[in-house]
Amino acid sequence: KALYRPLTKWNEVIDRAECLDLLRSDQGQRWQTSQPLKVEDYLARLPDLATDPDDAARRLDELELELRAGLHRGTTDHPALKAVVFTARAYDLPADAFRRFFASMRADLTVTRYRDYEELSGYMDGSAAVIGELMLPILEPVDPAAAWDGARGLGSAFQPTNFLRDVGDDLDRGRLYSPQHHLGAPGVAPR
Repeated sequence: KALYRPLTKWNEVIDRAECLDLLRSDQGQRWQTSQPLKVEDYLARLPDLATDPDDAARRLDELELELRAGLHRGTTDHPALKAVVFTARAYDLPADAFRRFFASMRADLTVTRYRDYEELSGYMDGSAAVIGELMLPILEPVDPAAAWDGARGLGSAFQPTNFLRDVGDDLDRGRLYSPQHHLGAPGVAPR
């Protein structure tokens, strides 16, 4: 017996070419990135791509408002949100998960340090654990309640890897995701 059912309607709702055009236009003079973005990275990478934090904050606000409106209407014309709205409605994804996600994306624009792991965990709830929560209904596990902690844990487990991968870029942006109390350990010094 299969544990999961494949999602088959994705390509019926998203115009990949339109979304890629949006990403290409956003990677112009106002955006910085060293690698091409995938459609799936658009929302999560927005705070890192903007050269102007006020512009990134405005765009995050606009995206969140459009997502909320799209969830209410059942549709959106925004190419990066079409599949998100379709999937969220098809699988009854919790709106609170999107709110927490956007809160963490906003934190990337203003928070540069985390005092301890507990404070960092609050950020990771919206940047990582929430992704596991959103994926769980889509994957349709046989026992969603039994899979809940594992889905959140898997999302959170990826986050430290992302921190390590991006440490140079984050330091260049003035951010450091290592909890400050770790930096006092022998042999550890931020550059």
